[in-house]
Amino acid sequence: YLIRWSVGERLRQEGITVVDAATGAEARRKLDDDIRVVVLDVKLPDADGLQLLAEFNGSHPGVAVIMITAHGSEDMAEIAMGLGAVGFLRKPFDVEQLVQFVLEARDDAAQ
Repeated sequence: YLIRWSVGERLRQEGITVVDAATGAEARRKLDDDIRVVVLDVKLPDADGLQLLAEFNGSHPGVAVIMITAHGSEDMAEIAMGLGAVGFLRKPFDVEQLVQFVLEARDDAAQ
């Protein structure tokens, strides 16, 4: 919760509207065509983030997905990028780096 809250607060400081979700089911319900960037954890209480990444890219091909994880490896990063992720960060990560990824992905999605 704390990471989701602090990242959300930092993104709001940049003027970004944040819609957060604690679970894969909640993310599925909230994802709509107005959302351009998703920050998605590999490990969720009820879902595999890599499976959600593939699902989101199929159902919302214009959305940019940035993956985060505490359990990442080079192989996992390659898999995520192969599934369409635009970024991959390992926890603990620099919040400013994540903000920069989100801003760049948002700007790319708007073009």
